[in-house]
Amino acid sequence: MARDADDPANPRERYAAPVIPAAMELTDDDILGHLVRKDDQLRPLEIRIEEIWADYSAAPPDMDTKVEFLWRSDVVETFTFAQPVIPDDVIPVVCKMPSEYMAAPGPARVEYRVTVSLNPSTSHATHLFIDKQAPNGDEEAQPLQFDQEVLISGVTEDYLSRHDTVDARVDPWPDIRVGDLLTYYWEKLPVIERDEQSRELPYAGELRITDVNAPIIVQYDAMLVRESGSGPHEAYYRLEDRTGNRGPKSEVQPIEVVLDELPGDLPDPRVPRFDVDGLIDLEDARAGVEVHIDVISDAQQGDQVQVYWRSLALRLITIAENQQWPLKAPVSWAILAAGGFAAPFVDRVHYTWRRGGASLTSTTLWVDVDLTVAGPPPGPDPVNPLLLPAVVKGLTADDVLTGADAGQDARVEILLYDNPQDGQVLELFWGSHPQAVDRYEVRAEDVGGQLIVLSVPWAIIHSVGNSPALPMQYTTFNGVNRQRSPITPVRVEVRVIEGLAPATFPDADRNQWINCSNEPWLGVRVEIPKDSQFQVDDKITLHWEGDYGQIGNNPIPGTQASFEHVLTREDLESEQGYIFTVLPYDPLIKLAAREDGRGGGNVRYRLDKGDGSGAGNSGLARARLSVVDLSTGLYCDPET
Repeated sequence: MARDADDPANPRERYAAPVIPAAMELTDDDILGHLVRKDDQLRPLEIRIEEIWADYSAAPPDMDTKVEFLWRSDVVETFTFAQPVIPDDVIPVVCKMPSEYMAAPGPARVEYRVTVSLNPSTSHATHLFIDKQAPNGDEEAQPLQFDQEVLISGVTEDYLSRHDTVDARVDPWPDIRVGDLLTYYWEKLPVIERDEQSRELPYAGELRITDVNAPIIVQYDAMLVRESGSGPHEAYYRLEDRTGNRGPKSEVQPIEVVLDELPGDLPDPRVPRFDVDGLIDLEDARAGVEVHIDVISDAQQGDQVQVYWRSLALRLITIAENQQWPLKAPVSWAILAAGGFAAPFVDRVHYTWRRGGASLTSTTLWVDVDLTVAGPPPGPDPVNPLLLPAVVKGLTADDVLTGADAGQDARVEILLYDNPQDGQVLELFWGSHPQAVDRYEVRAEDVGGQLIVLSVPWAIIHSVGNSPALPMQYTTFNGVNRQRSPITPVRVEVRVIEGLAPATFPDADRNQWINCSNEPWLGVRVEIPKDSQFQVDDKITLHWEGDYGQIGNNPIPGTQASFEHVLTREDLESEQGYIFTVLPYDPLIKLAAREDGRGGGNVRYRLDKGDGSGAGNSGLARARLSVVDLSTGLYCDPET
């Protein structure tokens, strides 16, 4: 944006100059004002007042303040503000001047006038210059000036062997300015379609003027000249100024290209890994990418083949007496990775064939490469050390599973990498298990550093087994490439204790009834049978739930409870097993016992070894519950 200041005769009568965002920055030779780009001349021009005028509060309460925007002294738009003028409600004042005002080229003075108390005062001006004429007066420019050798003998193989480029000079045009753009072209004849509006010009390069006094030299790359082949050509250029005004093409300079004829056609370069699926991905890059060149007809011992990947030289191959085909040129990780990991890209693959001063360039193979990943950029190793390792949250310690964890899924925590993208996938792998044990799909609202929780099912932990350092890691996947996190070694010492007898109900009859005679409102006793596997400090956890039925598959909500006991030496020396008493009666027992003889109680228990060496679960035991007096049909519990 631009804002100029004039030197007013009376500084108190001048306000800050208007701001014009579309005005281009001034250069040393912008003596008439700021330029406006050609595209911006075709749309409404925004003119802004960004500072309140000094006497905004001087108007009487009943008199409005008038603000007029002026273009070349003509009023473009008027705004009226009632008193009191509150700066925060008024500023900025924005005028959208129609593009028609910029139809006439030349300098333009842009200002605004504020009338307070019938006293008009004009701001400092912002000076623009509306340029609608291309460089060189929008006329055809002089032709390119090549060396006399080129004009007389043409571009020969000998000339190209001594020069990397074919240079031409350009005479400065009369109205040359800093920022002018010269785009030059190299066109082989005959041209099938001569209408420049319906075909793409044969672009060869461009240069922008930074010093109007410096020599202007254009350079045609030798490879471009060779690839265009022998025959008549035309070289020319076009001029464009900073605002986007483009002139016609210059006078053409005829050029003859006379290259030595080389035997045979060069076969196209091949990249076998690219041929498989049309893409070089991270797996290909790590496995090794090669460029292959099939048999070159009429190749001779001593011929040289230089292979290029993204214009970077790979392997220079000198043809041997008994040359083995295809020629192979490995592409290093450094060259492949130089394209970056932020987005897919396309690399150019080609090679040159040379014999003495004669050379030939193959066709170009464009290779799609996608090395993007979910997470930090990768290296050549499949394991990315920049990914944070996963952590198993064992009950006794991180990355440790003991008997205390037996029978339960393991919780795994991962801190999400930076810049996660919607749809990317994390997959967790556990030891020798062949498939992922859990996965997480990134959501749009996820952020880096977020805690992701996955789990390892107990069945998989049990099947894979114990290990002093079981390898656990996760992969990230963005739909194209995978990379692995560092391995987390997990100490797994989970011994499953088997053969635990089901609990019993010592007060139940032989049909497992506990009824009015047993007074279940005082509690239901559950006995844990003695077992040689029990030791002092082992923990027994009894799980109880009421059931609408008597086969253990219809639990009553709100009747679940757990009871714990740590075994003592006295418990082990006792002749009977340890007995739990299930209470309170309401709701643990009452809801099932009042089901008119249809309810029951389900119990199972878990043994956790005190030394953490293992854990196990008993089978299910069931008791039938009833507090219905068969003789009266009434409830016998004291809460009736």
